Amino acid sequence: MAFQASPLPFLALFLGLAACAKPEPFVETPDLGSAGRKKALYDQVVVCFSDGDSLETLKKLAGEECAKGQKTAHYIGHQRWQCRLTVPHLASFACLDQNQDFNRKKYLPSQETGLPPVDQPDSGNFYGAFGIGK
Repeated sequence: MAFQASPLPFLALFLGLAACAKPEPFVETPDLGSAGRKKALYDQVVVCFSDGDSLETLKKLAGEECAKGQKTAHYIGHQRWQCRLTVPHLASFACLDQNQDFNRKKYLPSQETGLPPVDQPDSGNFYGAFGIGK
């Protein structure tokens, strides 16, 4: 009779090592199949990020994505805990043509939407992002 080891220690080791890796921010790509479009519009770009990622890094990623549509990225704001578990925060950028004026208020959620308020990344306003203490 051969001894068979439990896979639990290996799973715990794998999850422990995976937790040590710092996840990189990435551009969230919409599913174009459900919308019936074949090409992205590049009107708005969303970047998923984690605590400690700089706004410059997020702007660079969004700028590269907006450049695919010959547009420039303009930072709108971010929402906490709206993306993946390892990169939980979501930063929004508007992609505009060179001659378009950027009006940030046009893109912010209104009070009726029920969405969390938009805040600056790494602002330290953790509780304010959840509406606590307001």
